Amino acid sequence: MIVLTSFEASEMNDLKSAVKRLNDRVEQNPVNFSEIVKQQVTESLEAVSDDLHDVKNSIEQTKEQAAEQRDKENRRNNIIMYRVPESDEMRAEERNKADVAFCLQLFNN
Repeated sequence: MIVLTSFEASEMNDLKSAVKRLNDRVEQNPVNFSEIVKQQVTESLEAVSDDLHDVKNSIEQTKEQAAEQRDKENRRNNIIMYRVPESDEMRAEERNKADVAFCLQLFNN
């Protein structure tokens, strides 16, 4: 036979009441596994969505920078000439020929 002191008996009663309170709380708030999983999945999807948005923004910025770099590369050898007379030709090809003829005349003189 086990004999408990009053201190041990008091601790035992405290433990019993704590276990009872925990059991009552569990019964009042039943844990639904599917709800926990749903919440975790939702949080994970939100995090992935945020990451995907960041990646999308990064890709757009990279595309803009690449387009700007291509544009600079295309204009790298361009020169600007002032007071070049405009051609009266209707077709762009003929206007380009007139511009080239003027430039050749300018550079050769």
